Amino acid sequence: MRNRWEICKGVHEAIRQLISDHSVILEFGSGKGSMILSETYDLHSVEHNIEWVGYAPKAKYIHAPIINIEPIFPFKHDSWYDGEAIISSIPKSIDLILVDGPTGKIGRSGIISIIEQLPNTAIWIIDDTLRKEDSELSRQIAYKLRLHETRFWNFSILSNKPISEEKNRVIKDASDAVLNSEDDDYLKQFFIHDEKILPHNEEICPIVKNDLLERDDDE
Repeated sequence: MRNRWEICKGVHEAIRQLISDHSVILEFGSGKGSMILSETYDLHSVEHNIEWVGYAPKAKYIHAPIINIEPIFPFKHDSWYDGEAIISSIPKSIDLILVDGPTGKIGRSGIISIIEQLPNTAIWIIDDTLRKEDSELSRQIAYKLRLHETRFWNFSILSNKPISEEKNRVIKDASDAVLNSEDDDYLKQFFIHDEKILPHNEEICPIVKNDLLERDDDE
């Protein structure tokens, strides 16, 4: 069984396909995956837990404690990273933004409060979108920034331009390999049965995708 506290091989493959070596990544939530990413990329990692700051020696850390925030519709999260600590420390150029923190218990919707201060050319990867709130976060960011949303079973990619069919296929294969190795009892927490899983590389237009997702919620 894989360690679900770190990004899966599907996400690692997506990053390989989407950006080149030495590109700049802004990561929300440090972990074991940070160690791997920092070997190849210029990784800037936002982390609230001081015990994890410096975990990946080659990464550049931004310590941003969790503070109280006003909930952002339609979410109810009332805490998130200190946004000022993040904005004052991020690099001017960012190629990819990886949203994998803070924990689901805290919630990740606070990122919406700073997205207009982040580079609008960056590619986004939203992890853990098999969870309802993270799925909705991906949808909201795609809509707000008018990005193409490409979904896999447990993460999504938001980009200014559609991902090529070849890159989609490679990412899908890696994502499916993780899915096929997952325990059925784990998947049943999120999916009724296999037929209910969305197509693994379905691209949803940020303007018209609302009806599709609302129908999924009703099923």
